Amino acid sequence: MPRLPQVAAGCFALMLAGLFVLNTHPAVFQLGLAGFTLAGGVGNPISKPANWQMTPVAVGFGALFLLHLVAGVVVAPGNWPSYWRNLQLHLPLIFLPLAFWAMPPWPAAWVRRLWLLFVGLVVLSSLGSTGYYLLHQDAINLAYTRSQIMPTRPDYVRFSLMVSLATAYCAVSAWQLPAGSPGRLGLLVAGGWLLFFQYLLAVRSGLLATTVLGLLAVAWLIWKPKAYRPAAGLLAVLLLLPLLSYWLVPTFRYRFHNTTYDVSRTADVRSANNYSMVGRVYSWKVARSVLASHPWVGVGPANLDTELAAAYRQEYPAIEAAAYLKPHNQLLYWLVSFGLLGTLVAVAAFYYPLLRQGRRPPPLLLAQYVILSLSFLVEPTLETPVGLPFAVLFVLLAGQRLE
Repeated sequence: MPRLPQVAAGCFALMLAGLFVLNTHPAVFQLGLAGFTLAGGVGNPISKPANWQMTPVAVGFGALFLLHLVAGVVVAPGNWPSYWRNLQLHLPLIFLPLAFWAMPPWPAAWVRRLWLLFVGLVVLSSLGSTGYYLLHQDAINLAYTRSQIMPTRPDYVRFSLMVSLATAYCAVSAWQLPAGSPGRLGLLVAGGWLLFFQYLLAVRSGLLATTVLGLLAVAWLIWKPKAYRPAAGLLAVLLLLPLLSYWLVPTFRYRFHNTTYDVSRTADVRSANNYSMVGRVYSWKVARSVLASHPWVGVGPANLDTELAAAYRQEYPAIEAAAYLKPHNQLLYWLVSFGLLGTLVAVAAFYYPLLRQGRRPPPLLLAQYVILSLSFLVEPTLETPVGLPFAVLFVLLAGQRLE
């Protein structure tokens, strides 16, 4: 029993590693999730929670899971398998916060080691992708002209968000360490590499998140500690990196031109079959159409594919079935699935852990919510096998106040 907190931390580390292979080896993450849940429940029964600072997360994410659960009342007869798959996908919303809530708070050293493990895994994965790029540079550059990205683990959209969060951790931790310390130097090197890699990878979600976090850091440096020189230096980096990357990094340059070309084709419906940006635009239009028919309670996540397919066939017959997309926007996904009433609950539940932190939330928790909120603009992040556990794990880890 005294070793259960260590077992739980080990299982959490296993889940962090499992994030990177979740699409190919889901058993790694599932084993960590099962062990973490059992360690939390056995170590301290749920009737006597020990980690009260996790209560807002347990309440908020539990309410979000409950929303998916009660959506069963609108499931069409043939869509029950989809309903059960959706519930299984969202199980981390209930199991992870409750297990964290039930166990005693972890020592600050454990939390830091888990963060460093995450940063190390992101750096190793980025080095692997970079090595593959260097070995196949011509082929991958050509792929970028066709809206394709270099191979990453996990998928490139979620990985770009991980790179943003790992960069934020390096910056926050380096700021807190004394100048000249080896740990600070290591964090600055890792953070600098990840910042460069974000432009080499050239994924729009990650670039947007990294840039916004950088601008927020500049504003904080000017306002709070009056650190004008570091603020000016960071602002210069944020302004120069896109310009230098455009001239020196082929993947970024090709991605920029590819994006502008995709956007120029949005008026042609048939382009949704071949261009990702066009497909996303029409996924928003179809979602709004379905929402107009079910404004208050939505159609339910289990019926979403059926309803969207019917709307695509009726309104945009030129788009092939293989190109049908779920709404590439988390808010739109909630609106179509749960309606206006359910979406109010979903938004309140998701942001409740952050709002309960008051006016001074932990910086990494704020960074994680900024990253997730920006990703919501272009992805249904919480409806993907990697996006959901990434969101939950790091809201839990970042919510720990280190002494």
